[in-house]
Amino acid sequence: MKKGENPKCLVPSCDRHAFSRGLCKGHYIYAARMVKRGEYIWDKLEKKGKVLTPAYGAKVNALRLWFESK
Repeated sequence: MKKGENPKCLVPSCDRHAFSRGLCKGHYIYAARMVKRGEYIWDKLEKKGKVLTPAYGAKVNALRLWFESK
């Protein structure tokens, strides 16, 4: 990949630019819904190579906990 070039979505048939976790926005939303429904967890999707680890790591989890706290 050349400098300044946006990575493509990990889904083989998709040519859109990656938005989060290596997926385009549409495929990310689809994956997030599966996780929310309890069909998958992010760790399993990462191990299968279907998504990437989050770019911000633990910071994302800490921020989420802050928003969810009272």
